[in-house]
Amino acid sequence: MMGSEIRWGWVDRDGCAQTKTYATAEAAIEEMNRRQGEELAYEKHAEVGYRLARVKVTVEVLAVMTPMNELEAKL
Repeated sequence: MMGSEIRWGWVDRDGCAQTKTYATAEAAIEEMNRRQGEELAYEKHAEVGYRLARVKVTVEVLAVMTPMNELEAKL
């Protein structure tokens, strides 16, 4: 009987296709779980960064759109 191998593919953060071959299903599942944990941590970090960037851009846009005399009056 020939040995079997498990091939698993995914798309990385840069949009590139990745594939990896595993000797056993257990090894493939272990790697998938590890990678999923890393991706969740990255997504959480990216979401926080996105929110901070969005707030910064909103504040900057409001500052540009508000006439200077209105800003000085509020201070």
